Amino acid sequence: MYFAFMFIMKQYRFPFHSDSVFSLLNFLNCILLAFAEEVLYRGYLQTRLTEWLGNQIGMILTASMFSFSHLIPIILSGSGISRAIVSSIALLPLALFFGYLFSKCKNVVAPTVFHTFYNFSLNYI
Repeated sequence: MYFAFMFIMKQYRFPFHSDSVFSLLNFLNCILLAFAEEVLYRGYLQTRLTEWLGNQIGMILTASMFSFSHLIPIILSGSGISRAIVSSIALLPLALFFGYLFSKCKNVVAPTVFHTFYNFSLNYI
C-alpha cells in the first residue's frame, strides 16, 4: 500500500510535504500488518492450539510459528540465513509476550497495539 501511494505521489508530483505523509502511511501500514498478524496468530492459531494442547504449549507453539514465519522476509531482504535465524530467535520473547497479552485480555486489541508500536519504532524511529 505504501509503495503504491509513494509511486503515485512521485508520478504526479503532489504539492504536500512527503515526510509527514511518509510517517502517517508507515504508521497505518504498521497498524494493518500488526492487526492481520495478531488475528491470524493469536486470534485463530493460538486459540485453536490452546484448546487442543493446553495454554502453555499452545502459546509456545504459536509464538514459535510466529517467530519463524519471519525467516523468509528477513532472508529476502538481503540478510543471510544465519542472521535471519538469529532474528527469528530474538523475536521469540516478544511473540510470547503478545501471546500472554492475548490470553489475559481474550482479544487481539492489546497485542495489536503493542505490535503496532513495536513495528513502527523498530522500522521508522
